[in-house]
Amino acid sequence: MDLSFQIKKHREAQHLSQEDLSEKIFVSRQTISNWENERSYPDVQNLLLLGEVFNVSLDELVKGDVKMMKHELNHAALKQWSAVMFGAMLSLAVLTIPAILIFDWWALLIMLPLIAVLLFAAFRIENLKKLNDLRTYQEILAFLDNQQLPVEEKQNNNSARGQKILLVILVTVVFMMITFICGYIALKLLR
Repeated sequence: MDLSFQIKKHREAQHLSQEDLSEKIFVSRQTISNWENERSYPDVQNLLLLGEVFNVSLDELVKGDVKMMKHELNHAALKQWSAVMFGAMLSLAVLTIPAILIFDWWALLIMLPLIAVLLFAAFRIENLKKLNDLRTYQEILAFLDNQQLPVEEKQNNNSARGQKILLVILVTVVFMMITFICGYIALKLLR
């Protein structure tokens, strides 16, 4: 994170306009605008005043933390793709039987876009998990809470990873079979 971003972020977090901030540290509004647009850089005295107004250390204001920014972006993306995946799964579960009743087996073609969205969301989640070295549900929860699991717990979770993948595949196949069997039974009974 560069200083211009930090200044703007902290200013907006405190609901200050550029004019309000300029009055607090005794510079012009144009100076604040120049700092936020990377046309100039505040001197040490102004950096100290900014840190005081924003209630942050000079180190935090100047250096920032790229790792933290990536973490926040990945955290938000993981939540978004999880919601998309859950929505697609729920839609499939609710719509499959009525679609089969109405459109017969052509319903499978109607379900393909939902399946594609579900698979794409799952792919994105897996990429985010790989990017952040997340392998288990406990690690994901710890990641979302900005915590880390102890090393020995991670090692125990890594050893059971193959079994968990097989279990997920088995549950998915069973879920799909039950859904289609229920759809087939409903189709035969109602026709």
